[in-house]
Amino acid sequence: MLEEAGADHVITLHLHSDQIQGFFKIPVDALDARQIFTKHFATRQLANPIVVSPDVGGAKQAKKFADAMGTDLAILHKTRSGHHEAMIVEVAGDVNGRTCILYDDMIDTAGTLSAARDALLKRNAQEIIVAATHGLFSGPALERLTEANFSEVVVTDSTPINIAFPGLTVLPIAPLLAKVIEHVESGKSVTAMYEGNS
Repeated sequence: MLEEAGADHVITLHLHSDQIQGFFKIPVDALDARQIFTKHFATRQLANPIVVSPDVGGAKQAKKFADAMGTDLAILHKTRSGHHEAMIVEVAGDVNGRTCILYDDMIDTAGTLSAARDALLKRNAQEIIVAATHGLFSGPALERLTEANFSEVVVTDSTPINIAFPGLTVLPIAPLLAKVIEHVESGKSVTAMYEGNS
């Protein structure tokens, strides 16, 4: 539909699956928010941080974020007992006494985050923070996040945020998009932005 509407270039943020890019016949720049989150957490004095992927599928993106943060990575192994119901069966990585940053592409109903919190606390995590690009906050998300009482829940304004709860931080994506558009229009590499060459 985007191509039929006349688009000749797509800039998008943190696709749920990288394979989506392959369905387009036009150039696609699929960005992620790790630059935004890295700058945000650099302003905080986090005690012994570790990035945690809430599932194996998100491990690749979480590893890139962990590298940008200069810290370790842990991976949660998840099973689903039903739709929007997650259970963490294993934690790969040592989270004992560490500040865990759960990194994901989106927060939908927050079922995975609730299960992840319980699993990390059982393994003596000191503090748990959430960083997710898209804050959808559907269904029981607000109740679950309020009950979970994370130290901070950080999302971008990629979608309108119409709720509020203690610890919620919303970061703007406009500066990142503006920089990418400038690179595209001037023929500069978008990849170079992530490699610190621009």
